[in-house]
Amino acid sequence: MEETNFLQNLYSILVLIFTTPFYLELFIFFALSLIMMIVFMIKKNKKVRHVLFLIYAILIILLFGYYGKFLLYLFDKLVDLIFNLIYFPNVAIYFLMFVVLNINTVLSLFDKYSKLKFLSSRSNLFINVVNVFCFCCTYLFFFMILDVVVKNNLDFFSQMSIYSNQTFRILIQASTIMFVLNFIIVSLILIYRKIVSLPINNKMNKKNNIKDINEEEQINKSYNEFETHISKENIDNLNHDSNI
Repeated sequence: MEETNFLQNLYSILVLIFTTPFYLELFIFFALSLIMMIVFMIKKNKKVRHVLFLIYAILIILLFGYYGKFLLYLFDKLVDLIFNLIYFPNVAIYFLMFVVLNINTVLSLFDKYSKLKFLSSRSNLFINVVNVFCFCCTYLFFFMILDVVVKNNLDFFSQMSIYSNQTFRILIQASTIMFVLNFIIVSLILIYRKIVSLPINNKMNKKNNIKDINEEEQINKSYNEFETHISKENIDNLNHDSNI
């Protein structure tokens, strides 16, 4: 198979787009969508937002209209793949999970979640406890896995060797399930607290806006009273001078 560089690949894609009517229509559609999104990000216009939502809805309808059966088939296969990864895990996936878990635990130890404004102190504490608990359990399983590998002389990167040892498979499955549960619990807490914080933030912003308006009105009122007082004094001084 002939190797190609990035520019050659880009040229091939452009030729494919401009020589296929359907791909050209898609190209125009997404180009216009990109322009609309940039306009929205710059102007924050509500009308543009509605148009973008309409474009998004049309895109979803077209996607399922053309490839609905294949997407459903793909979703079924994806669910099967996730199931297989959990119950018949790959060592590479396991180590990737292990790295992510360590990073997440370090964030908890340094209390980085507390910097998320929508999290209450109780929610932050609960997330940290869940992360540390899963971290300790996963490390316990990891040391047990290493012991099983050494004692049974297993090839860590051979699928045949992994699946031939039931204890090894059970420990990796337990670690993977622990990681998935940790991810689900933390995600649900973050999503829930974010949703709960939205109306509170809106009320606070509205209250602050009303407070700012009242303060501005009070300042204007004081300024007007001061101007009236000064004007009155000036008039009185003029009258006094004229009498003299």
